[in-house]
Amino acid sequence: QIDRKILTSGAVAGLSAFGDGENALGFGLKDGKIVVWRRERNNHRTLSTHDAPAGDEIYLRMTARDGIFYSFAASGNGKTFIPVGSEQNGDYLPPWDRGVRVAMTVGGAENAAARFGFLRIEPTK
Repeated sequence: QIDRKILTSGAVAGLSAFGDGENALGFGLKDGKIVVWRRERNNHRTLSTHDAPAGDEIYLRMTARDGIFYSFAASGNGKTFIPVGSEQNGDYLPPWDRGVRVAMTVGGAENAAARFGFLRIEPTK
């Protein structure tokens, strides 16, 4: 959950499947849009951009499948989630000697700031 009112203009706040500083996959809220991104071997690129749901708080959901496939969804009320972007292959995560972690992220602008309400991790059924 991200408090939309606190997010610094130009900053992106979101969730990431984090291998290390050079290898990650994630998505987040930036200036009213949901941005899906990929960083591989320190090459950062935007994969897709979508309109964010309305509301003062944005809820983000990242789902992992088979340990390497990641999908993303966003909600304005925490109940109805809309998929954003296509499922992404994260087989480059992690580099051979590390484990993938979940990260809350904020950056993309000088003095970037965000407020996360909570993070919940649940096993898939």
